[in-house]
Amino acid sequence: MINSSKVAKRYAKALLDYSIEKHEEDNFVQEISSLVEVVRENPDLRALLHSPIVRMEIKHKVLQEVFSQRSAILNLLIEILLENKRVSDLYDIAREYIIQYNRYKGKTTAYLTTAVELPESLKAQFVQKAIALSGGKKITLESRVEPQLIGGFILRIDDLQYNASIAHKLYGIKEQLSENVY
Repeated sequence: MINSSKVAKRYAKALLDYSIEKHEEDNFVQEISSLVEVVRENPDLRALLHSPIVRMEIKHKVLQEVFSQRSAILNLLIEILLENKRVSDLYDIAREYIIQYNRYKGKTTAYLTTAVELPESLKAQFVQKAIALSGGKKITLESRVEPQLIGGFILRIDDLQYNASIAHKLYGIKEQLSENVY
């Protein structure tokens, strides 16, 4: 059995190629981003899509209702997923499409996690550092606050992660102490 992320990558790649061929990639990324947002904010919809008990016809009707104003490309994707019994992968495929679209456009997202909310001027400095680390890509910064970091930050760009949090450093000290005690 192929794992879900491989399936999402394959479908997203085909979807990106098709949307580029139709010169609709820029419009479609906006539509697929809306889809991601709707599914993320509705756990009941996500549960319905993943439920093995709910019949495909019901899933199809729900998707028609929720995404009634959809493009031909999204309509085709949903039909193919229903036909292949892969509708549970819709969210993952949509997220992967956005990643592949951004890569195609030379963009990437930097994820910044801090213990406290940062001022915009400091976030701008992180964006500049992320641009340098990514080789000059256009950067979108997504910032979130996690107080359990205690202090410092975690910056993730593509496959690169830099963890400069106090919590991470404390964990490292704990590991060293436990190795030396035994």
